[in-house]
Amino acid sequence: MSFTINAVGNGLAPVDAFLLLRGIKTLALRMDRQQTTAGAVAEYLDAFGFPVHYPGLADHPGRDIHNRIADGNGAVLSFETGNKALSQRIVAATQLWGISVSFGCVNSLISMPCMMSCVFSPSPYLLWFKALLSFYLDMRQSMLRLEPLVVFLRT
Repeated sequence: MSFTINAVGNGLAPVDAFLLLRGIKTLALRMDRQQTTAGAVAEYLDAFGFPVHYPGLADHPGRDIHNRIADGNGAVLSFETGNKALSQRIVAATQLWGISVSFGCVNSLISMPCMMSCVFSPSPYLLWFKALLSFYLDMRQSMLRLEPLVVFLRT
């Protein structure tokens, strides 16, 4: 066993093992809340008129396949604004959503792939979100502040 741990490198320090076990105990609760938040954000953005890519929406093209292979809809979504300046304003207007290239941490995050490391983004107007816990209200307040600009730029 010690050879495998040494060869693979997965031997945890006691504190790391403790934190891992502690985190696993609340993982299901946290995932449920994250998915609820992502779903609320996706529905809000969809109602606002943005094309939203989230398997929890009824009109998502891969919804049936997703529902067969997954227990929930996930905590990550993307949407397109149709305007690069609007995308930049939305990213700048969010207060509690951190701006990040990677979604590998525990914070709620927003990313504009075409302005970051993902220069191969399929759309220059695409924004990605990773939702955690209670940050839906921040996103909603940010969008409400931008509503006049969104209406102006989309006409």
